[in-house]
Amino acid sequence: MLIPIERQKKILSLIEMNGVMSISTLVEIIGVSHMTIRRDIHKLEQSGKVISVSGGVQLLERLITEPTRDDKSLLYYVEKAKIGKLAAQMILPKSTIYLDAGSTTLEIAKEIVDREDLLVITNDFGIAEFLMQYGRCELMHTGGRVCKENRSSVGELSAQFLRNISIDMAFISTSSWNLQGITTPDENKIPVKKAIIESSQKNILVSDSSKYGKVATFLVHPLDVFDQIICDHSLIYNVREKIISMNIELHLV
Repeated sequence: MLIPIERQKKILSLIEMNGVMSISTLVEIIGVSHMTIRRDIHKLEQSGKVISVSGGVQLLERLITEPTRDDKSLLYYVEKAKIGKLAAQMILPKSTIYLDAGSTTLEIAKEIVDREDLLVITNDFGIAEFLMQYGRCELMHTGGRVCKENRSSVGELSAQFLRNISIDMAFISTSSWNLQGITTPDENKIPVKKAIIESSQKNILVSDSSKYGKVATFLVHPLDVFDQIICDHSLIYNVREKIISMNIELHLV
């Protein structure tokens, strides 16, 4: 009988060889109960080595570079539009809000074009351009170093701007997240995301489920810094339960 750490090493080895393993297959190979295997998977997931999928487990997908803005805009549009609509409904009158750079946060901007009671702050040039043309809100851009691929501002100058602003609600995007937190392959994005978490009264992660289960080089924030997460119904059930157990309000569209 293997001790837990030996079982977990064996499970990890099997996943590395096969890509994805079902719970029932792991039970049969290792010769322990479903409950024991699920406990071992939970430990591996907590350590950021694997990710649960429907009926099984797989290695975390490593994100080396983020997709460009144009590439992201073509993916999961229906889910992003639904997330944007729900997010917009949460914004209270006369609020100061932050829209992080991203195609999902652009969908929020599309839903608030008639809101003249809002002050919107963003580091995203696409969102700023859209709201300049169509929006009735007050608008501020963070400025700072330009990331051309994502058409956004990054780095310490943007972060300094945000530290001097009091924000009611921040809608934060990511290209990779799991139960450990949100990550990025671009360290220049870290100061901005850290500053917004510090400056906002309420922090909301907006992400479609395709981003879950991915990990990049730099950990930006642990997941429990978020008050709420807005995702879609494809997020697997056991992940939903774990998020709720972290006292994070989860909304699925």
